[in-house]
Amino acid sequence: QVYMASPARVRSSSANMDAVSGAGAGTGSGAADDRKVDEEGSPPPSTKKKRRGSSGDLHRKLAMVPIADLTEESLEQMVDKRNAAVVLILLPSPEALAATSPEDIERFKRLERFMITRQWKIPIYFAFDDENLQSIAAHIDGAAAVGAANASSSSSSNDRYQFAAAGSDASLVPSLHVTNMHGWVRGAPSAGTDADSAPTVALVANYDTFAAAPGLAVGSDHNGSGVVAVLELARIFGRLYSEFRTQGPLSVLFVLTGAGRMNYAGTKTWIRKADSRVLEALEFVLCLEDIASGDDLYLHVSRNPRDQDIRSITENFVDTAKQMDVNLEVVYTQLNSSDSTIHWQHEQFTKKRILGATLANHRTPRPMFEGSSIFDRSSMVDTKILARNIKLVMES
Repeated sequence: QVYMASPARVRSSSANMDAVSGAGAGTGSGAADDRKVDEEGSPPPSTKKKRRGSSGDLHRKLAMVPIADLTEESLEQMVDKRNAAVVLILLPSPEALAATSPEDIERFKRLERFMITRQWKIPIYFAFDDENLQSIAAHIDGAAAVGAANASSSSSSNDRYQFAAAGSDASLVPSLHVTNMHGWVRGAPSAGTDADSAPTVALVANYDTFAAAPGLAVGSDHNGSGVVAVLELARIFGRLYSEFRTQGPLSVLFVLTGAGRMNYAGTKTWIRKADSRVLEALEFVLCLEDIASGDDLYLHVSRNPRDQDIRSITENFVDTAKQMDVNLEVVYTQLNSSDSTIHWQHEQFTKKRILGATLANHRTPRPMFEGSSIFDRSSMVDTKILARNIKLVMES
């Protein structure tokens, strides 16, 4: 499968492959790949394979390179200096990725962030490396070696692997459609209290993902872990509240919001559309984000630490963490009303004067489009840590 990263348009239906770092690649049409070989001579507007480490012109050529061999400088050189028509980046297979060192994973993430933060004039594709691609690379390497040994042979006699990408051109999304979901369990009824206005605690997570190639944005930790935590807590509270004798005095609201990578726009939409009685009943909102990796936890709050309500809540979390031998730090960040960027999900609630906090495994907020990654996969998630953190939320 081949995944497109850049919204740049493919103006030619095909391009020959150029394995600049000793890797082969297939061709893609949507999620499927289609390989064409021309053994007769000159192919359509295409290119031939160059030797590894070549610094020649890549005009109308597809450059293929394993991400392990790629750097920011080499990618820019292929696009800006060597004029590649298309770049195909080969990713480690899921099995190999699980065995990749944390240092290499971080390097891959930095490279992905670099690709996201600049505009590219050509399409960039991703594919997982496999035996088939390696076989193609070996075949082209062999043909190139024969051609180099026989200077009198025509380069057009070499086999050509042709990359064909079919599909519609990328287009701007005219308007953002956000889907939010919520449900709740009712607390024990009290005299003179309406069911919709009973004191309520909300557990919230955003569920969407983002990556350089949208089709590869798995988001197992960011923020699959938060979604799993909210769903598991909904299951636990649902069972507890099904019996009157174990029903708590507070109602518990569970919310999953979209557009988390777009300034938590889904959260803002949910607040705007929520019944005013529900918002007025909210005593505390806890947002869960990235809680399945790393031993440490951080509770981010935006209200003055001297506020009695927030002090009581943070003390509960700190005490529970100590009992569970979890290193938890409370981080106070003053909300800057003039800043257009929402750094933490709970800040959308804080803007509406609703007490909230975000529990996460990182101390500083992630930049808006760097929260999810191609490399945020299940192999990076520690299910024991996730279960521990769900228990901490439950008991706090």
